[in-house]
Amino acid sequence: MQAGQPFDEVGTIANRQEFDRGKSVKATMHTEHAGSPTVVWWFGGLAPQNGARARVLGTVRRSKLDGGLEVHAQRTVVDWKQPPKDELARLAGFYRDCVDAEAAESLRFQPRSPGHIEITCGMSPFHDGPISLPDDSHTKAWCMQHANAIGETLIAGWPLIVGRTQQGGIGASPLLIADVRLQEDSGVWRCERPADYVEFNSYALDLLGYDRDTQQTLAKMVHDSPQVDDASGAGAQAVMILRALTDGGVGGLSSLDPDALGPSQPPQEGVWNAGVVRETFGRGANIKWLAEDLDELIHRPCLMRSGPAAALLRQAPVADVPSPEPHPTLVASSIEQDRAVHAAMTNDFTVVTGPPGTGKSQVLVNVVVAALERGETVLLASKNNNAVDVVAERLRTNSPRGIVVRTGNLKNRKAAATEIRNWLATPPMAADMARARGSWQAAASDVDGVHRELRDRDAIERRIQTLDGQLAAFGITVPPPLIQGATGAGILPTQWLDSMRTDAQRALDAFGRGLGLFRRWPKHQRRLADARAVLKRLDNAIGLDQAQVAAILKPVAARPTRSFAPRQQFTPIEQRITALIQVLRCRDERFRAGQDLKLLPSHHAIEDRLAKLGDRRTGAGKSLANAYWAAIHADPGTKQVAIRTATTIENGKWIEPHALQALPVWALTNFSARPNLPLQRDLFDLVVIDEASQCDAASALPLLVRAKRAMIIGDPNPADPYHDAERCAREPDRIEVGPDGLAGCGVQLPDRELLRTGDRRRGRGARLP
Repeated sequence: MQAGQPFDEVGTIANRQEFDRGKSVKATMHTEHAGSPTVVWWFGGLAPQNGARARVLGTVRRSKLDGGLEVHAQRTVVDWKQPPKDELARLAGFYRDCVDAEAAESLRFQPRSPGHIEITCGMSPFHDGPISLPDDSHTKAWCMQHANAIGETLIAGWPLIVGRTQQGGIGASPLLIADVRLQEDSGVWRCERPADYVEFNSYALDLLGYDRDTQQTLAKMVHDSPQVDDASGAGAQAVMILRALTDGGVGGLSSLDPDALGPSQPPQEGVWNAGVVRETFGRGANIKWLAEDLDELIHRPCLMRSGPAAALLRQAPVADVPSPEPHPTLVASSIEQDRAVHAAMTNDFTVVTGPPGTGKSQVLVNVVVAALERGETVLLASKNNNAVDVVAERLRTNSPRGIVVRTGNLKNRKAAATEIRNWLATPPMAADMARARGSWQAAASDVDGVHRELRDRDAIERRIQTLDGQLAAFGITVPPPLIQGATGAGILPTQWLDSMRTDAQRALDAFGRGLGLFRRWPKHQRRLADARAVLKRLDNAIGLDQAQVAAILKPVAARPTRSFAPRQQFTPIEQRITALIQVLRCRDERFRAGQDLKLLPSHHAIEDRLAKLGDRRTGAGKSLANAYWAAIHADPGTKQVAIRTATTIENGKWIEPHALQALPVWALTNFSARPNLPLQRDLFDLVVIDEASQCDAASALPLLVRAKRAMIIGDPNPADPYHDAERCAREPDRIEVGPDGLAGCGVQLPDRELLRTGDRRRGRGARLP
């Protein structure tokens, strides 16, 4: 090997060493043709484990430490013909395959089908300005249906790749895509791009027979192309991307004309100079970032062995929902909402579910200010761009002095950098932190008084629930004569039954003592009479089995003899009496707990008391939040870090962890975590996944790895067939995670617990919760 020459070899990884907590990795690679060179991965997350067989592409460099030659890896392809030995690595690989499948299908459609609009004449969707759509009834109906749709993203794409699907049919997928919105002007529908950038959908090449490794190579070629970076405007970017792909060996692109689309009929296979407008819930161009996160988890399964990720994967137990304690609030909060906020602040993993209108939004806003009061960092995420925008705007409305860094793709990163600079340029904020804390502590003391009553109720209710469970587990019904006889005797049933058990034991133990030489028969008759009398009382009280009673005295009924058999025959009845005593004691304790509960204020009364403190509580919470943001804004060191962070975001680089203390609240989609945040354990104190019912386990898992604690929040019964519990239970390809895995970690608004979360194969992920 010589310094500067390219390196492309296949070999086995050995002697793996991590540096700087895994940020870089050095290993030996045993190859057939190049010996055993040292390979350095400056991004250690994608370095294979020892024993893995991989193809490494990079450049030979001279080491700055010892002057020796080493390979600096630029791309690594691991041979996964043999699945990883680690169970969690295999699971991450399964999710990675699901993501690949979903990415390939998310933008694929059947030509000439009615679920989209094909543009086969005029200019491509990446031309400057709005593009007129075909003037036909199908286009008008489709646009009217999707113009104001909620929860979906509209994209335009060009050119279209047409080829054979795995099912054997003909499919098409756009090679280049961009977000668009629909506009109507005098009955003519147009699509317009809100941002002037284009994304490369490498998964479309699957239709031309390109394998995953080649797709990744071409995607990296486009990403690293300086001509693409320097291109100004979507049209120029599209041309540069096509040129880069042509240089990479993709045929059929050089003859495309973006100003004259056609023909109207798609080819059987190949590149079609046509455009498309359609909706998508998972864009292939964005999913590549998620795929890289999952690739790193395959190589570093240790990241999934603790924290919220471990709770989701049942590698760690989850804590029960705690009773609420006071936390600052920006908006009014009920008892159950307080419970949800406190759970998110104390438990590793919390699930909050509730139908629309039950206050999930209030929980989300209040949990952020609760974290800020403790000096913590928060990441807000969702799989849906609109949901993230709504969350960020809701926080800005309720805390206008603060800043939510809404980052994500290129458009959002530039907007986030501008927002940070604008926030830093605002006039100083006047706020008295000591006074704000004093006001909050006074309000918190009153709130804690209300919570204390609830904690007392919770403790008794938990005790009652435990006792009810014990009574159900016994499975023994107390005979009515036992209760009536004890009442007539004026003592507790347990004492009465215990006394009769003692009498029976004493009467039967007498048969084990000798009778002496004289008057044996009369003595024996007295023993039999005493035993029959006590067994008769027991029979009247608990209803003994007569055959069992007869068997007790049968060994001694005919002749006077010393025998331990009656006592031994009594053992099953004695065990039943002992069980009945336990049931009676449990009933007594259950009754006393119920009486104690009646002495406490009802839930409605506690809720009313809490509501009366609402204005004072939210006023103190807002003052505290404003004082906190004012302190951050005035700190010179914070300003310097924030300025550097704005530049980092704008340049598309990873955010440094120390920057989170200066800008503690961030928001992005599940798909855009990778280009913005390193996959580092405990990067954020709290990660909140909103609209979790639209989320899947594959895209949530990397977010949970980045969290010390996590809260997922959503509607338990969304109108989506994949979320139908009965259907999911019927489907054999559904992997359940709960109720045994996650029971107890959920807060239902208003009153139920989470019971399940899971994942569904073939690319449609696990819906949370």
